[in-house]
This record gives sequence, structure tokens and C-alpha cells, in this order.
Amino acid sequence: MVKLLSDAIASVITAFDHTMDTVLDFQTEEYQCLPAGLTLIEGIGRQLVGKVPTPVIVEADTAAQRDIDTASALMRGMGLDEGDMIENPCIFDPTFAGEGCGFCEELDVGSQKAAVEERWNSFPMSEKVVDLIDEFQARLGVGEAPPFGEIEDNVDSGSGYYSGGTSVASQIIEYILMEMGGNTTSWGWGQFSRDDVYRFLEAHIYYREVQDRALPLNLRSHSYMSSEILATLGSGVEGTRVLVGHDSELDALASIFGLEWSTPPFPRNATTPGSGIRFDVNGEGEVSVSLHYQAFDGTDDVLFADAAFTWSGGREAVGIEELKEYLGGKLSDECMP
Repeated sequence: MVKLLSDAIASVITAFDHTMDTVLDFQTEEYQCLPAGLTLIEGIGRQLVGKVPTPVIVEADTAAQRDIDTASALMRGMGLDEGDMIENPCIFDPTFAGEGCGFCEELDVGSQKAAVEERWNSFPMSEKVVDLIDEFQARLGVGEAPPFGEIEDNVDSGSGYYSGGTSVASQIIEYILMEMGGNTTSWGWGQFSRDDVYRFLEAHIYYREVQDRALPLNLRSHSYMSSEILATLGSGVEGTRVLVGHDSELDALASIFGLEWSTPPFPRNATTPGSGIRFDVNGEGEVSVSLHYQAFDGTDDVLFADAAFTWSGGREAVGIEELKEYLGGKLSDECMP
């Protein structure tokens, strides 16, 4: 079995000129895990004991401290020795020049821009998301910068990133989710209920589905990880291999493996902090994929949901040889060691 776990609730700082309100001080270094987030991850670890095959091996993206902290919290919860954590940053980003990686050349900005534009054009925003962003702006009030709807969406030629009003709204929605998951006494300046946050998250997910599911970029960054997942599933060795990285990893694997899911109370295809995607193979060689996640509802309860293979009629299990054939010539050989 292979499980990819995204990092814990973390502090984020975003562009708050777009709201009349001031920003909460998380009292945590920017982009590092909040204490409450790590407590939730420990809870995941405790609840996974007895529910995953043993032995359990944990590999982390040690290029990021928050991933090390997340992996440590998971191992504490599972009763594992944190000293056994395996440092493996290259499997998470083979284009990263440090830590002995960089064997896969990153696409130039022009190619990145073209890939994101192609994804954006093939995945237009629904009227529901348009209305959600407008409602979100109305609830926030207007700050010094223009409203989201007046900032034209584009793919930035300098960075290759999907930018504009949707991007800014996405960042602020993510910030409020971090507040809620971070167990603060209130979130979104006291203006939003939990159900509001769940609902507005659909706009954040739309942004991620454009920016983080552009297949040409995913194949550069995650062919190595995908090939390792296939190799582990086909090895016949009993146990669980846990990879601790980022939420973008879940998006990339969904793109490459052709997956979709529903994780209530979140909108479809959510990749929330601390959630994990799990690949299992049974004795007949059938591969199934599931999600585990927490609802940030004041408990550490772990919820589970099955994923579906979109290219196979929405089936929840496919043969491993069928899966290998689907991935076929997609994976980038030059992005593997």
C-alpha cells in the first residue's frame, strides 16, 4: 500500500488589501505548521494504527520543514520512531536543485504558461463559482485594492501562474480554512460559519484545479513519484509506504492517475491540509484509491472516501496492468533518476 499525506494546517499570509479587515496573527512562522494542525496529524496517526498493512515506512519531503514536522507528528501518533523517517525530497520534486535532486530540468516559464493556459481554457469557471466569488467579496467588504471581479484573470507571463481576482480570492479562502483548522476561537473575522467555509472552498478548489492540475507540469514534477507508486504496488511486498509532502501532490496524482473524489462536507476534489490519498492493491491485482481527511469540525475524527478512475467509467478499482497501460507513455523518463 502507498499513502501520500499532505502537510498539516499552516500559517499563510495573503493579499489582504482586498478586504476591509485586518489579518489574524497566527503567532507561527509563516508557512510553518500550527500547533493545532500537528495535533490533528497525531490524531490521524493514532486512528490509522491497525488500519494499514505493516511494516510502515515514512518518507518526507525534507526540503520543507513543515513536511518534516507533519511526518514527525504522524509517526508519533502511530507509535513509530521518528528517527526512522526517510529523507527523500527528490521523489516530491525532481526539478529541485538542492538535496542531490535536479536531475529533471524544469520547464521554461513560457512552456509553464502554455500548460496552465491550456488547462484553464479546457476547464472554464462555472457560474456557481463566479457567484461564490462575488458573494465572498460582498461578505468581506472592499479594501484598498479593487474587488475580485474587477481584477482580470490571466496566466502571468513572468511566472506562468494563474493570477488575477480568482487567485486572490482563493488565497483568502485558504487563509480562513487555516484559521478554522487551526482551532482558533473564530475565523473569517467572525463572519463565516463552518458551512460557509465549506461552501466557499469550491472557489479555492477551482483555482487549484487550474493551477495544480496542468498535466504537462504534473508529468514533469510527479512522473518519478507515480512510477514509484506503481513499483511499490506491484512489488508483492506486504506493508505501507507513506509519503509526506504537500496538497499539490494530491492534485498532481489526481491529474496523472485520472482520479476524482467526493469528501463531504468539502466540495468535490478537495485537497485539504492533512488529507491523504491511499493506493491499495489486493491479492487479485486490483488497485483501489481512497482518501482520508478531517473536517476541521472541532474533532480529530478521520473520515474516509473512495476515489474513482474517470477514464474507466468511474470504477473504484482497476487491474494493475490496466493502470500501467493507462499511464503507458505518459510518464517522463527524463524525470526519473
